[in-house]
Amino acid sequence: MSLQQPLLATSEPIYRAISRRLEQEIRAAYRPGDQLPAEHELAERFSVNRHTVRRAVEILLDSGLLLRQRGRGTFVAQAPIDISIAPRTRLTETLESQGLIADCRVLKRQVLRAVGGVASRLELEEGDEVLWLETLRLADGIPLCLIGHFLPVARFPALLEYTSGSLHAFIEKSCGFTPRRKFSLVTAATAEPSDAAHLLMAPGQPVLRVKSVNIHPHTGLPVEYGLTRFRADLMQVRVEPNGQATPEDFQ
Repeated sequence: MSLQQPLLATSEPIYRAISRRLEQEIRAAYRPGDQLPAEHELAERFSVNRHTVRRAVEILLDSGLLLRQRGRGTFVAQAPIDISIAPRTRLTETLESQGLIADCRVLKRQVLRAVGGVASRLELEEGDEVLWLETLRLADGIPLCLIGHFLPVARFPALLEYTSGSLHAFIEKSCGFTPRRKFSLVTAATAEPSDAAHLLMAPGQPVLRVKSVNIHPHTGLPVEYGLTRFRADLMQVRVEPNGQATPEDFQ
C-alpha cells in the first residue's frame, strides 16, 4: 500500500504537516500490521529530507499509531493487547482469546542457587536449587515480552522436564494443579540492551516490569516467581485484584 496524495501548502512546520497528512491517510486506508513506506520514499514524495520525515514519523510513533521493528521497518500498530492480572491467567490463553497466534521460545534454561529476593519470594533457604527459565513470548510473530521464571526444584521436581510451550499448562499436566496468582507488582522501566534486542526495540524504550508470585491453590506454597518485561507500546494491563497480597509482598 502506498500514500499518494500530495501535501498541500500550510503555515505549520512542515514535519507536523507531513505527520498530520500521514495520520489521516493511515486511518483512512491502512490496517494494523501494514508497513509504512521507507523514509527515502516519503522524503521523495514530500520533497523534503529524511530528517524531516523522521521527525514526522516520530510523532506517530509517540502517539502509538505506528510502531518500529528494528531491522524490519515501521508498521501500523495493533490495538493494545489486553493483559489481565487475575488469580488465574495464562498469557497463551489471553493472546488466543484476542485472536492472536501465541508462541513461546525458551531462550535460557539453567539450575541455579536461590539467593536474595528469589529465595524469599519462593520461601526457600538461601542456596536451595531453582530452575531458571528465560522465555520470549510472541503474538502473531511479534515479540511481546520476556519472562524470567524461577521455580523451586525440590518442591516440584517434575518442572525439570519442561522444555517448551505454556509453562502453566505443563504444570497442570505434570503436577496436577493449576497455579494461582498471589500478587503482581507493576512498574515502569527502560529496556536493557539485551532485552531490547530480543523485543526488537531500541535500548532505552519503555517496558512494563511485572513481578509475580504464583502459588499452589491448596497448600499456598510458591510455585513460581516471575519477572516479565512487556513492550509498553503493544500492551495494556487490566488488574483484577483478589485481595491476597500483603504489604510485605512488595518489599
